[in-house]
Amino acid sequence: MTSKHSKKTLALLAQYPNFDDWIINNLSAEQLQAVMEAPFGTASFGDGHPLNSRKLGVQLWRAYWDQVVFELECVWGEDENHAIPPSGCDRHAYFHESVCMAVGNYANEQSELMEGVVARQRREIEVAASPAQSSVSAPGNFDRGKRL
Repeated sequence: MTSKHSKKTLALLAQYPNFDDWIINNLSAEQLQAVMEAPFGTASFGDGHPLNSRKLGVQLWRAYWDQVVFELECVWGEDENHAIPPSGCDRHAYFHESVCMAVGNYANEQSELMEGVVARQRREIEVAASPAQSSVSAPGNFDRGKRL
């Protein structure tokens, strides 16, 4: 894919340089498990799942198409060009479903993805559960300088 990336795609790649970065930082353990257990071709994973969005699926395809195609080749072999939708197929539906299949296959093959998601969720819980740190000293504990 030699086309120039859009600003949205460049922003996505700047925030998440690799496909696994996006997966780890955007899916919960339950959401990733749903994708892992879904039959191939599934593009809907229940209420509130980020990968239900065709628009997001296409955006992920544009950003990580090489990694998505690699995962598709792992499943179906390298005999066909998986970067090109089959004739008569809705391109956006193909890209969306391909991303979903790639996430599922990748996560099933690489346990580090689920471990990364769980570790991120634990960090988020720890941060949310920790007492808020005040940047201002408690009242009455500040140092008063001499007045002139």
